[in-house]
Amino acid sequence: MNRFFPFCILVILCAPSLSAQETPISLGSAQPFVLSADQPRAVVAGDFDEDGFLDLASVPAVGNEVSVLINDGSAGFSNNMDFSAAYGSMWGMTTADLDADGHLDLVLCHGLNGNHQVGIWRGLGDGTFVNHATLLAGNFPIDVAAGDFNEDGILDLVVASNVGQSVAIFLGQGGGNFGAATFVSGVSNATSLDVGDIDDDGHLDVVVSSYGGTTAFFGDGQGGFPSLSAAAGGYALTEHACLVDLDQDGDLDVASIEIYTSQLQIRRFEGGTFGALESYTTGGFPRDVFPGDLNRDGIPDLVVIEESTGSARVFRGVGDGTLFSPQTFSVGLAPRCGVLADLDGDGEIDLASGLTQNQQADPQVAVSLNLTVPGPWTYLAPALAGAVGAPLLHGTGSLQPGAPFSLELTHAAPSTVAYLVAGATRADLPVLGGVLIPSPDVLVGTFLTSTAGEVLLSATWPAGVPQGTSFYLQYLIYDAQAPFDYSLSNGLLGLTP
Repeated sequence: MNRFFPFCILVILCAPSLSAQETPISLGSAQPFVLSADQPRAVVAGDFDEDGFLDLASVPAVGNEVSVLINDGSAGFSNNMDFSAAYGSMWGMTTADLDADGHLDLVLCHGLNGNHQVGIWRGLGDGTFVNHATLLAGNFPIDVAAGDFNEDGILDLVVASNVGQSVAIFLGQGGGNFGAATFVSGVSNATSLDVGDIDDDGHLDVVVSSYGGTTAFFGDGQGGFPSLSAAAGGYALTEHACLVDLDQDGDLDVASIEIYTSQLQIRRFEGGTFGALESYTTGGFPRDVFPGDLNRDGIPDLVVIEESTGSARVFRGVGDGTLFSPQTFSVGLAPRCGVLADLDGDGEIDLASGLTQNQQADPQVAVSLNLTVPGPWTYLAPALAGAVGAPLLHGTGSLQPGAPFSLELTHAAPSTVAYLVAGATRADLPVLGGVLIPSPDVLVGTFLTSTAGEVLLSATWPAGVPQGTSFYLQYLIYDAQAPFDYSLSNGLLGLTP
């Protein structure tokens, strides 16, 4: 079982400095597919005809035609099953099985000043949809998400509106039916929303972007949102926001984009509050931002859709809440929205971007297949935070015979003892209030963290290790401020090529 462990005795040298593992992302040329209506404002993915392949749906800001693009199994979308919605001008949508019949449904936001309609369309499982109900939200509904906010086992809806009362909650009653809207005060002129458990208390929360920044509404598990927090302020229009655990501490952080300053803004949620604002420069007119692990290293990345550059800008996550310098990929003229999904069934998430008609002959959705070759290291959550946050363990090197490799621990308590554990299998054992990911086969060594809370190790990968050998690593760090006097790094999976 421990055939790979000769490498352990080689991990004894301190390196002066190391960089985190960087697996570059590669996206193929964008392939366009024609949509039925102008100016797509949202695109979602789901297996609408239940053939095992993810399809796409898109809604337009002009007209009432909803585009449903059926996947042929190889990321081809020449078979459209479009339908006409009851109202026009749609700015937001989501998909979920609202009536629990096993088929994905669609929710459409009819965004226009004076409109309040949110359409519920039941999926029949064959790629077609029928009109089920119309809900009344605030003025100009612009985005929608589903979640079980009162924890009764039935999906509810939250709708953000661009004018007037901006956040409406619709509690599900079963069968795809919903009660009347309950409005939540605290934000106006909303532009987008996202749903997730920000503070890791077991209850769903909502983050809403608006003309004045981004606001988090904390759920009570009963359908109410009694407290809110300004997650990210700003003087420019915040176009979109999403939730993502960038530092892998179990709490969700907020990523948002400001359209006129071309900024990607990050606020990490730590210790029950949002931390300082961190900004990254994007290209012109960023319109959408969403997370996904594009290089399969276990660390979430961020994709920013840029209208004026015709690009998707990908910021790879480091794992400690920061981002590497971005890579930029052309997707077509004037993209406004996008979604990540495995469209060709190869296990890698691909990108679909909605392109607007005012820049070209037809409105289109452009599909960029993910051609990234995953690296040998994979980050495994969760870590257990201590004095200075969640300790981060990174691996570098190709794991080829004779090649250098390195291990880097950062964000640990300073000047303390750290134990490096290795295992041939993944165990996920409860220990010290956290999770020990490796089977505890070998204690590689006991190390002293630096005054910066780091341990930097390097060695040469030995010959004779079979191809496809996997191993798991994790640090236990003495930390008096951790729940049981020890913090734990993330786990790290190594796989020899």
